[in-house]
Amino acid sequence: MLSEGIFSTTKTPDQVDNTALENLSGQNGEKTTNTRKRAPNAPSASVSPSFSEPDKKAKKKIELIVTPPITPPDLESGYCPVENGQILRKRYQVQKMLGSGAYATVYLAKDKRIKRTVALKFVRSGELFNNASDIEIECMEKAKNASKSIAFSEPPIGSNNIVTLLGKFRFKSSIDTHHVLVMESLVSDLFSVLWYSNQKRLTLHRIKRFMKDVVEGLFFLHSVCNIMHLDIKPENLLVTIDPDNMDLSDPNCSARLKIGDFGTSARTFDFVKKTVQTSHYRAPESFLKSQITPAADMWSVGCTMYEMTTRQVLFPCIEGKPNDHKSWLCQISKLLGPVEMKYFERNDENEKVFEEVFGNQKALIEEPLSPSLISPKELRKKYLMDKPEAEEFCQLMRKFLTIDPKKRITAEDALKHPFFSELCTE
Repeated sequence: MLSEGIFSTTKTPDQVDNTALENLSGQNGEKTTNTRKRAPNAPSASVSPSFSEPDKKAKKKIELIVTPPITPPDLESGYCPVENGQILRKRYQVQKMLGSGAYATVYLAKDKRIKRTVALKFVRSGELFNNASDIEIECMEKAKNASKSIAFSEPPIGSNNIVTLLGKFRFKSSIDTHHVLVMESLVSDLFSVLWYSNQKRLTLHRIKRFMKDVVEGLFFLHSVCNIMHLDIKPENLLVTIDPDNMDLSDPNCSARLKIGDFGTSARTFDFVKKTVQTSHYRAPESFLKSQITPAADMWSVGCTMYEMTTRQVLFPCIEGKPNDHKSWLCQISKLLGPVEMKYFERNDENEKVFEEVFGNQKALIEEPLSPSLISPKELRKKYLMDKPEAEEFCQLMRKFLTIDPKKRITAEDALKHPFFSELCTE
């Protein structure tokens, strides 16, 4: 049976609100994201579990069953009260709750007008959440319009890798008035597939296919829409699949990833100088509150690539120091080398952070982690692949995880990398 889910709004008991606001009552009302705890029994990247590419399954039909735990929202915190069977705007009949997150709950519903299943995203009440909703709507509408622009003879590359916004309206509940987004209903988010499905382990071909989907989606957002997503992570990557072939180990399976949840997004030409992204996937420039560019999204792709393959978080939360910028940057330095101050713009707004991280030094330098987690040798201990494949994999991941944002690989150049060459004919 197909289990349907949507966006990062799926929250498990073992997760801190993934799209939560680190400083909900903080300065400037910045909306950003909190650290996420690992799933039950999930090892950190320093542990080497027995993890290999799954064997090809038998020819019998394989279903994708995803059963993430669902946590009922706290209605006293501004979440919208919704009941199964409830009909909204004489059109949408609520069927069941799919999940809840930091600023919304999502329900499966039947659109009685077009006889289609959709997902309804009910935003929490409050100015901060409404602002995030406005950003999400603006970005999704821009992406939708760009994909249909007459300037293109056919849909641009990556335009099909963005979750489609079907509509929007406001709903007055017994608590307050809430923004509601109507979106296409998808199977699940990638995080739930990796941790709560019957197909947790992905083949290398599927990893390449999913990674290419994400990079193509970002190429479209960055180059055509002038949008930075700023919260790429497994929870915000949604799976679409043909119900006639749901075997992710089958190269002929049409499963693809789509990028969703644009509540913290910004335009590529905006002066973004604040902490954005979820901690585990946060680029160095974001920790330092330096100028944010599309390169920040590419860093998150590298972290996601590692997690998709090993089912481990590359930069895990440090116990007792979830919001300590220097601690996170120390982890990055141990794995990738010196974090040099000259790579990042220093200004009056981030002076305090620079002082905390660098002090009187020109770089943050930590003892290198040995062995390196993203060396071909170590990767092959966690995932079964031959040496050339592992070398290719690690080379691309290091390009995603280049500390200097000006030298970090772009989405356009990443698509030309040999890692994706076997997919060119698909």
